Amino acid sequence: LLLRLQKYTINLKWSPGKYMYVADTLSRAYLEDEGTQENTMNDEMDIKIHSIVNNIPLSDEQMSEIRSATENDSDLAQLKKTVTDGWPHHIKNLPESVRPYWNFKTDIHIIDDVLFTNERIIIPRDLRSKMMTLLHESHMGIAKTKARANESMYWPKIKYDIEHMCSKCQTCNKFKRKKQKEPLKQYVVPERPF
Repeated sequence: LLLRLQKYTINLKWSPGKYMYVADTLSRAYLEDEGTQENTMNDEMDIKIHSIVNNIPLSDEQMSEIRSATENDSDLAQLKKTVTDGWPHHIKNLPESVRPYWNFKTDIHIIDDVLFTNERIIIPRDLRSKMMTLLHESHMGIAKTKARANESMYWPKIKYDIEHMCSKCQTCNKFKRKKQKEPLKQYVVPERPF
């Protein structure tokens, strides 16, 4: 939540309790804070960033490879610039390469020169085929490969790319179910003679 709110300038206005008709419980009882609120927010932000970076299922070498590929990817460089400078009010004002990220623009952030959407890494174009190979190395099928990707990485049309790769995989085609379940046949009630 703090990462999402970081982009906004929030003005708080105090209202007396008698004008707050639906006051929540936590607004009435609070703990005395030893530090300032700004320091607390920065500490919480550092903890969140640290937990995201440490829980990524990639090695340091892979992260440095992603970092350098992100710098060399012109589309992601444009996305980084847009995230840093601020998003325009209309999608028409965005370059074509950044438009696929419009629907979740508030979820995109930069940590250590790597782009993230929430807790998923945005993979540069040069590394996408390599990452798809890593995702699919156990040949678990389309659904499970998509689920693995959904845990840690993202790029536009990732699900389509996974479906395309799995449908062309010889190992997956060799071992996929030959006969799918047939739909139930309609039961016809026999006529009764009178």
